[in-house]
Amino acid sequence: MDGKTKKGVFSSSVSEHIWGHRFQSGQRGVEYVLEFLNVVAGTGYKFDEEYYQRKKMVNFRQFVFEGQKDGASKKDVSNFVEFSEANKEKLKNELNMTKTDLEDVQTFFRNLKIEHLSAEGKQANRSWFAETLFPLNEALLFFEVRRKNSTIDYERNFFARGGELYYLMLTYGTKNNLELRQSIEHNLQTLMNGNKNIQSIVENICECLEEKASFEKNDEYRKGSAILQKTEDFLKKYPELKSREEPTLPLKEKTMYAMMAEDLNALLSANIDIHEIMNMLTSLVCFHIYLYMLDQAALKVPESDTTIFVDCLDGQNSHIKLLAQNSFKDSERLVKECFDRYTDELIEEVLPQKKAASNIKFWRSLGEIGKQANEVDRYTKFYEDLNFSKLQKANKQKLLDALLAKTTDQAYRLIKQTMRSISSNEQAKTQLSILRVLSRDGGFMMASRGVPSRYIFSDELLSALVFAVLRGKEQMPFQEFKSALYDRYNIVIGEYEAQVSGIYEREKINLRSFKQNETQLRTKLRKNGLLEEYSDATALIKNPYQMLQGGNQYAKAIYD
Repeated sequence: MDGKTKKGVFSSSVSEHIWGHRFQSGQRGVEYVLEFLNVVAGTGYKFDEEYYQRKKMVNFRQFVFEGQKDGASKKDVSNFVEFSEANKEKLKNELNMTKTDLEDVQTFFRNLKIEHLSAEGKQANRSWFAETLFPLNEALLFFEVRRKNSTIDYERNFFARGGELYYLMLTYGTKNNLELRQSIEHNLQTLMNGNKNIQSIVENICECLEEKASFEKNDEYRKGSAILQKTEDFLKKYPELKSREEPTLPLKEKTMYAMMAEDLNALLSANIDIHEIMNMLTSLVCFHIYLYMLDQAALKVPESDTTIFVDCLDGQNSHIKLLAQNSFKDSERLVKECFDRYTDELIEEVLPQKKAASNIKFWRSLGEIGKQANEVDRYTKFYEDLNFSKLQKANKQKLLDALLAKTTDQAYRLIKQTMRSISSNEQAKTQLSILRVLSRDGGFMMASRGVPSRYIFSDELLSALVFAVLRGKEQMPFQEFKSALYDRYNIVIGEYEAQVSGIYEREKINLRSFKQNETQLRTKLRKNGLLEEYSDATALIKNPYQMLQGGNQYAKAIYD
């Protein structure tokens, strides 16, 4: 069989066809941002690079997270990370600290730990090597690691490539606008090089512990580096890395990528401290990736509706609440339909109808001569050829039952049905949960037990979108802002967008409800210091921050 899907993981192959390699359901919203910051700092704040440097900072992390969970419980083995007394004495002596000083430093950094909460609001129970710190400075950026036997190596559980893919989107989105690219690079470097006193402390601790806190500027790919793009020149220089995995996107040309770059630059150009901008940055990145996933899905389902109807009334208006709930359902339905259509195409690729009868006979014959005691194990080739070799035994048995149907025609139909069913179930568990994580952590979805999810605006996302839409301007009429949300992101709020999008005609809801939704958005903007009202008819969206030196001038020049 010569199918192009990744061996053993059929559903993952479908998602990679649609969105790229790879998005994972375990990656939380803030981890997309942290991974992206690790990537861009590891390139020296340059886009269109072939690889980036990573750092582990294992000893520093053991110092910070001393006493925290250290992997799965094992008999007769300590399940908590230890930081040796010898290292504590070394730090006290070389940094001229008392025991109390050292404990205070440890507590300070421990308080920077980013809390990861489940959908139910429960704190995640992670080991120390999967914990992250608030990035006050690039010195506090480090990559996820995992203990493997006696060594600690890089891991991709929660840094699953989402940040790498966002880096590629920005690379492609600035390909034809190098001035915009340079502005983002400069602004990111400025953001991550503040709080120099924190950087100095971290570097001193790491130096005592004989490790590096800074990203080493190295023009050579080395152990610990991660590939971003395997260009022709890169493979000529490093032919031995040809088979290494790399992050990939299905499309390098996409109008949306430029929009993402413009939005990010507008936010970064505002003179906002890392403490405040981090939540806005997380919301914006999650929103961008979410829009990308919907847009990619819509390419396969062109008749779909990608409108995002936002409830600004906190569920107080039943009509508006229902519209926001249905809008979220439509988004999930779009992704499911796209996934199903791609699944059918890949099934035909690995099980073409013309070769079905001969392939089925071949697989049956191999199973009949197999000597394994367990029947399922005798049909390994069958599962491998369908790219389902990593299935659990129960699902393998379902496929085997289909293969052993009375006739080859029956077997063909049943195998296809079973593959589609298994793939659909996997998609519901993984791909749809990615959308839910992005929308929840991005602050634009409200979910509660027993109530359908709906689109909303968190303060963080709304603030980020104000900067993105203003793009260097000091102010903008409210109606113009609202229209820009629709034109740019397909977001519907008030009566004008409801009419233009067709929602009003389709739903037959009184225009008064849309007007109330619009009025509440004004109130929300005003409470966040983002809007000034001069009368019922006149309201201006405003930027409450000064732009970085040169940023405002650049933004006006690039966008006007």
